[in-house]
Amino acid sequence: MHEKQILQSDVVKDPAGYAADFAVGQSDTHQISHTKGGVLDGIVAFEGSTNWSASGEGTGIVLDQAKQGPGFKAQNNTLSVYSSTYEIAKFAARLDYEHGVAAHQSQAAARTS
Repeated sequence: MHEKQILQSDVVKDPAGYAADFAVGQSDTHQISHTKGGVLDGIVAFEGSTNWSASGEGTGIVLDQAKQGPGFKAQNNTLSVYSSTYEIAKFAARLDYEHGVAAHQSQAAARTS
């Protein structure tokens, strides 16, 4: 449901109007690729699967309590940050490759629709 809204958004229809380059692709099991990542000026890189929706952040959360009350639910989200130039270069190469695969999938899907 959420991915459908993203795929129908102006960001996907006209990415040239935004200051980011992204592509929506599928995993080997035909699910949306869900991880997010980026390299900022070659100085720091990040990746993870963080969602800012109620299903991602959770519902029923009380921040000053270690144990949450009834009705609490949330996803297990991650974020990794790299500052080593070697790790950033490795991550940037992998990110470029994955981006290329997703962009190719998007172009192929557009040709068949």
